Amino acid sequence: LWPPADSEESVVGSEYHQHVIDAVRDGLRMAARSNGATWHVLSQVPLAGFRRPDGTPYPMLPDVFVHPRPNPHPASGQTLTFADVGVPLLAVEVLSETTYRWDLDAERGKAWSYADAGVAAYLIVDYERRYMDEHVRALRLVEGRWARWPATADGFWESALLGVSFAFDGLY
Repeated sequence: LWPPADSEESVVGSEYHQHVIDAVRDGLRMAARSNGATWHVLSQVPLAGFRRPDGTPYPMLPDVFVHPRPNPHPASGQTLTFADVGVPLLAVEVLSETTYRWDLDAERGKAWSYADAGVAAYLIVDYERRYMDEHVRALRLVEGRWARWPATADGFWESALLGVSFAFDGLY
């Protein structure tokens, strides 16, 4: 099946891959706390509700995702559903050798599944520029399709939906 189900190998990635995920997750969590946001950030937690282009269900473990419901505390190994946390407002994938093909595939991969589910924004991070020409590809869902989400002149992505602006500092 394409895309393949997330596995421990594809989720864990390299140590640096994990550092980038931690930095994104923690930065978004700090922004949520400082702004009194009602949304919540999770990382690498199984989330059911996605599907592949052929219609088969596809639970994923997004590297980082922001969902509209406040502070769920999933039990270890629990798979959350859209009914539990809502469709993510933002998904972030950090590319690695084992995941980049399906993270980028807007026709049949994770990018397609995120758009199909109605995820409002998708950030793809390639901290070493191994798989893309840019460090960050920011996309917004417009009429069911991904469109480039341009950064401001200062390099920030402004999200009215989340009420924050953010940028990547160096490789984080």
